Amino acid sequence: DKAYTSGKTASDRMYNWMMNQPNHQTVFLIRNGENLYKIESEHIFLLDRMYPNMDEYKAIMEKEQKDVFYESRKEKGELESDNFRKRFTQVAFLMQGLIDRSDVFAPHNVTGSVIKMEGFTDKQIQLRYELDMSHALGDGRPSVKDWFIEMNGKLCEGKRIILVRQKYGMGYGYSFDREHDFVKWYRSEYSAPELPNDGIYTLEALTEEKANGYYREYDFAIKYMPNDEVRGYWEDTPRKQRVTIRIQVKPRYSEYEKGILNYDDVRIEDVEYYLNSRLHRSQYYRFVRILKDFKTLYLKELEAENEYIKMFVGQIMAKGLQTKDGITPESVVRVAIDTIKNRLKWKRPITAKEKETYTLVERTLFSQAFRTKYFK
Repeated sequence: DKAYTSGKTASDRMYNWMMNQPNHQTVFLIRNGENLYKIESEHIFLLDRMYPNMDEYKAIMEKEQKDVFYESRKEKGELESDNFRKRFTQVAFLMQGLIDRSDVFAPHNVTGSVIKMEGFTDKQIQLRYELDMSHALGDGRPSVKDWFIEMNGKLCEGKRIILVRQKYGMGYGYSFDREHDFVKWYRSEYSAPELPNDGIYTLEALTEEKANGYYREYDFAIKYMPNDEVRGYWEDTPRKQRVTIRIQVKPRYSEYEKGILNYDDVRIEDVEYYLNSRLHRSQYYRFVRILKDFKTLYLKELEAENEYIKMFVGQIMAKGLQTKDGITPESVVRVAIDTIKNRLKWKRPITAKEKETYTLVERTLFSQAFRTKYFK
C-alpha cells in the first residue's frame, strides 16, 4: 500500500490501517425467496469458499505428520490443520445457529446437525465443497477467470496480446524458458538473448514442426528486439535483427495467472469493471497487474489517435453533417477506426501518417451505411 512506502507520515499509515479494516471482515449474503439477508462478522475470515474440499484437510494432515517438528508444533498449537479446522468449524456453528435460532431459512424442516454432518438429506442441504461460482449472487457478468478464457479464446495470428512476465521466479505472470522457447537453437542459456519485457506483442503462426517443443506444445510466436548484444567469441556486437520466441496462449491454466490477455478484443469498460468490482476482489492480486498495464497502454494508444479523430471531426463539420441525438462526432470516428482495425489481419494503431489507412477510414466514415446509422 502507498501508505507504507517511504516518505509517508504516521497519520497516513493510521488512515490506511483504518480504511483497511473492512477488508478483514466477512459479509454473508443469504437469499431466501424474495428476502435478502446481510450478516457481518469480525470473527470469521473466509477465503474463496465456506467449506473445504473433501481431501483438503486430509492432505494438510498428511503433510504435517511428515514434518520432523510435528510434535513440537502440536504442543505449541501452531499446526496448520488446527487453524484450518477452527476456521471452518466457526462457519458450521454460524450456519447451525441460523437454522435453529433465526428466520433466515424459514420455513424449513431441517432438524439435523451441520456440525456433525448428519440428520439431513441432500434435498434439504447441499454443501458445495468445490469452488463453484455458478450459484453465487452476482450482476450477470462472468467471473474474471471465465472472462479471461473467453477473450484469449479469440486469439489468432495477427492479433496482439499484452504480456506480463513473472517477477523473480514467483507470483503471477508468464514464465519463459530460455533454453527451449526460442525458435532458433542456442548453445546455452548464456548465449540466448534476453527475454521479452512486459508490453504488447503481435502473434505469428508456427509450423507444425516448430509448434512441438521439447516439453510443451506452443500456440504462436512473437518477435521482439532484446535489450542486449550478440555475444561473440572475441567481443559482443550490437543486435540488429529481432528474435522469435514461442509462446502458449490457449486455456490450459488459470488465464489471469499466466500473464497473457487478448489486447484487441478487450473493451476498456470491462477492464474498469473488473478492477473496481468487489465481487472479484478475492482474486484481485492475480489479475491486477495485467489489467492495469492494459489500461495504461490502451489510454496511451487512444491519446495517439486523438489527433486523427480531430482531423475527421473537422471533415464532418466541413461537409455539414449532423450526428443523431446522443451520438458525438468523435464516437462515430472512433467506430470507423475500430472497424478498420478489425478488418486488418495484422492489428496495430491507426496513425494519420498512413495514406492507405486514411483512405480506408474516410471511405468507411462517409459510406452510405454510416450516413444512415449515425447521421441525420
